[in-house]
Amino acid sequence: MKGKKTLALFDFDGTITKKDSFIDFFEYYSGLFRFWMLTALLSPLLLLKVFDLYEAGRLKEKFFVRFLKGKRVEEVDKILLPYSTEKLPLILKRSALDEIKKHKRNGAEVALVSASSSLWLKHFAKEYEMELIATELEVKEGTFTGNIYGKNCVGPEKVKRIKEKYDLSEFGEIYAYGDSSGDKEMLEIASHKFYRHFK
Repeated sequence: MKGKKTLALFDFDGTITKKDSFIDFFEYYSGLFRFWMLTALLSPLLLLKVFDLYEAGRLKEKFFVRFLKGKRVEEVDKILLPYSTEKLPLILKRSALDEIKKHKRNGAEVALVSASSSLWLKHFAKEYEMELIATELEVKEGTFTGNIYGKNCVGPEKVKRIKEKYDLSEFGEIYAYGDSSGDKEMLEIASHKFYRHFK
């Protein structure tokens, strides 16, 4: 017996945003020149990823190691708030934000489910009163190690994490919004599926 509540699940990059927030954040965090210089050093792995010869989570960790390893959490946090309030809004899709607000008005429980890091998504999720399910970064003694804590939140891992947070039997309707193969499993658990819905 299905419950009467409604759940709305939103992917972030490409669904709510016009460009990848991973690139957008690290360009802002490190500056364009340093970002692309360090990215060039990882170009062989990027090429392997294009041909599905290198796992996305491992590649993501390589970037985290380059940009964040050894950085204090409070040092990075000083940059996060201005990024979230000044830069991130420039890449958001108005139609997606309107849909989030509509679900909130209608009393749905709304979650942001992303492979991107909670590091730069937490302020957005708080502003729009969304639960945040995202890739987490490992911190030891207040310092980033550069490693992912747990698993990259993509594909089946998205559904696993959703089910850890919610008892899906409580929801009569589940809406899911995504834009890539990494959202396939999340879309499959929804009664209302929206693929590349926002322009």
